[in-house]
Amino acid sequence: MTMYQIAVAALILLFIASIDLTAFGFSYGVIGKRIRNTHLIAISTIGTISITTSLLIAFFVGGRIPTYIAEIVSSSLFIAVGIVKFILWRVDKGNELKEFTSFREALLLAVMLSVDGAGVAFGIGLGVSLWFILAISLISLFTHFLLFKTGFLFGRILQKRIKADLGWVGGVILITLGIIGFIT
Repeated sequence: MTMYQIAVAALILLFIASIDLTAFGFSYGVIGKRIRNTHLIAISTIGTISITTSLLIAFFVGGRIPTYIAEIVSSSLFIAVGIVKFILWRVDKGNELKEFTSFREALLLAVMLSVDGAGVAFGIGLGVSLWFILAISLISLFTHFLLFKTGFLFGRILQKRIKADLGWVGGVILITLGIIGFIT
């Protein structure tokens, strides 16, 4: 693989592994809940460590574990995170406070979101080079931050234009991604 191909593959992996961040950002945007940039950096750092660790484990484990097991785990985690997000929306429904998340909530969110990213990274990491892992590690912090902010801004725009409660959409997106993962 050339360095260009490694960078493109790394971006694709990071997008797939971080789509849940976009969905959570969207959910926060439509309910008007904000997250401090320092908390988002913590979420991005934990996600980056999780993805890098999973890629390194996959690199060293090599062909000992079939890739379909990683795909099943990853798809199951997307569905689980989506269900948790949907449940959290139901619990928070009616809470109109436009407040920042706490640092503890941000850390719990980071751990929950990094688990499925680790599953995706492990599945893709079987048979990749160390250059690929290095490229992902260098790009990961930025993409996590960017994808959450993109989802958040999109959610805020929709919240202002559509007065309906769209807090459930992030959970549905994640569940759909998990089902698609099982089908493909």
